[in-house]
Amino acid sequence: MSFLGFHPDAAKWIVNSGKVSAIGVDTASLDYGQSKTYESHTIFCEGNVIGYEMVGNLDKLPPNGATLYAIPMKTKGGTGGPARMFAKIKKRSVMQSKTHKNKMD
Repeated sequence: MSFLGFHPDAAKWIVNSGKVSAIGVDTASLDYGQSKTYESHTIFCEGNVIGYEMVGNLDKLPPNGATLYAIPMKTKGGTGGPARMFAKIKKRSVMQSKTHKNKMD
């Protein structure tokens, strides 16, 4: 497979910032497609940053005011698995809603 992912240095920077608790990508892995060592996965995991893969439509969420929920499927003996994801968006004033809608179009 061929797709982009986080370089290990970028993963370290994100973890060391202390400001990120979870990260989502719209590709099949946090690491680049040809990775054999999955170093970025390891860095995120050891840094307690949860990784979500194959996530779509995150660009449709507002930059602030949304809470993302990930409800994992129950698995036995696994280290990961599919999750149902949805977002709850805080109510905004009519003016803010119109401005955000125009930016999404």
